[in-house]
Amino acid sequence: MTIPLMLSLALLIGVVCQIIARFLQVPGIVLFLIGGIIFGPDGLGVIDPEKLGSRVTELIGMAVSVILFEGGMLLRMGAMKRNALVIRRLITSGAMLTAICGMLAARVIMDWSWTLSFLFGTLIIVTGPTVVTPLLHRIGIRKNLQTILQSEGVLIDPIGALIAVIGLEVVISGAPMDAAIGFADLGFRLLFGAVAGAMGGMTLVWILRRPHIVPDEYANVLTLSAALVIFQASNAVFHESGIMTVTIAGIVVGNARLPTRHKMLEFKEQLTLLLIGLLFVVLTASIRMRDIMELGWRGFYTVLAVMFIVRPIVVIWSTRGTTLGKRERMFMSFLAPRGIVAAAVASLFATRLAENGFSGGNQLRALVFLVIATTVILQGLTADAVAGLLGVRRPRNNGYAILGANRLARALAQKLMEGDQDVVLLDRDGQKCKEAQREGLRIVHGNIMETSVLRRAQVDTRRGVIGLVNNVGVNLEALRKVQQISRNPRLFLTQKSRDVNQDTLRSLMAVETFGNPVDTVYWSHLLDRQQVEWVTLVPRPGTSGQNGIQKVWQDKTYAVLPLTVVRQGQVIPYAADVDLATCSELTLLMHSLSAFDILQEILQEGTWQTQLPTP
Repeated sequence: MTIPLMLSLALLIGVVCQIIARFLQVPGIVLFLIGGIIFGPDGLGVIDPEKLGSRVTELIGMAVSVILFEGGMLLRMGAMKRNALVIRRLITSGAMLTAICGMLAARVIMDWSWTLSFLFGTLIIVTGPTVVTPLLHRIGIRKNLQTILQSEGVLIDPIGALIAVIGLEVVISGAPMDAAIGFADLGFRLLFGAVAGAMGGMTLVWILRRPHIVPDEYANVLTLSAALVIFQASNAVFHESGIMTVTIAGIVVGNARLPTRHKMLEFKEQLTLLLIGLLFVVLTASIRMRDIMELGWRGFYTVLAVMFIVRPIVVIWSTRGTTLGKRERMFMSFLAPRGIVAAAVASLFATRLAENGFSGGNQLRALVFLVIATTVILQGLTADAVAGLLGVRRPRNNGYAILGANRLARALAQKLMEGDQDVVLLDRDGQKCKEAQREGLRIVHGNIMETSVLRRAQVDTRRGVIGLVNNVGVNLEALRKVQQISRNPRLFLTQKSRDVNQDTLRSLMAVETFGNPVDTVYWSHLLDRQQVEWVTLVPRPGTSGQNGIQKVWQDKTYAVLPLTVVRQGQVIPYAADVDLATCSELTLLMHSLSAFDILQEILQEGTWQTQLPTP
């Protein structure tokens, strides 16, 4: 089989594994590992990394640079500053402590030489954002924990990889003086990478902010090519510094207010998924099952020591004197899956050790992959249950997310907030976002069609997600994306006419907002011109509100709009399936010119009476 065909098949296998993983609700890396074994030399023999020769190292480097750039873009500087002490300890003294304890575990349990044990300790420093980030999103843990673990995953990769590579260079050289020089050089490489990454990122931001230089449609490809150049140029100056440089550049670009930022994130997210699948399938295929089996029970015990002794020691050290509670520390101690950088560097070590006449490279790689497989499978499948047991999840059924920040959406948000509901709006229109902020509303600025934007609004923890943009097609597709993220929130679909059939609503498990088709542009226009009256109704004493009132607004959708109801003490949006007989309060919007006549018609119905108008 030709190399291009083999790589193409590896890409396809990686994508198929991710699709199956999404369907099964398991981490994608679990399927990557299985796919690499099935299609590798020990299985069907379709993927044979040995055919790539030295080119596999170049392939890994290019792919890892894109993955870490995307990981850096996802980090928010404000959230990192609030948790800076713990993050700094985890990626500095915590990293060294991991290496030392990991070395001792391999030395005592595996009975390896100090040299091989030392290399193992350096290889398990990294955790892996490609595994941690999607896992945290799926679980929905507290924001401070998510920030700490995600930041650790992104920042520890370049630091851990550099420590590991310098450790390998020291082992190969065998000179004590080279060891001192090598680890002194670590600080220079990290500093150079940080400075070069900041400069490269700021230069890229300066260019991207000038659409007359770079049109929006070229922003993604320019950013991708710039990330690759930053990585390779940094490596050309200081060997292996590029991994730090490209990570810092990603953080700078991700925290800049760029008009194309959300498009770039979506593009990089898709590209990262593609590259992660390719790398894991290829790297897993390079592992021979006989090497894993030769580790025996000692290998498994070593992995358990890494998970349940080394990691807790590091977390206890890094969180001392902080406000993190016992349960939060326990969850941090539990969750530290290894990812693509550990796999890539372990494969590099196996090759370099063999080229320089050192034995044990295959065993070292096998043990690292056993750590990766065990941590990913065990923690990936049980993290949700552990988070629930420890009580570190974000609150569920927590208010509403409203897709769109038009005037009607803001009016609904204000009414829900008056009832002590937590509400966040999402919109890509900068002007609407500013208006929402001036009105004291929480807003997420971005494209609601992007998964990353929906996650920032924490749609998976919401009681409901309300599609209120002016385009029913956008509402529908955005709610489908919400459903892919989580089936927890109730979905509300707003449409201008009966464009969406009942089968589609049932497949989404969605209800129609306001109970009827609504022209959001029309009602937003009335609200902007203050041509509406707010009317609050309550059931008459001795009666309960009856559904007969619905006929009034079904015949006059241009003049009356049911906005919210109070049911069991909770303010909720009015929707098609609300039974008014169970509600203690009803808020309506009425066109000013028709309000008096409509209100009289409602009052004549006999079961409702007015409260003072809502201001």
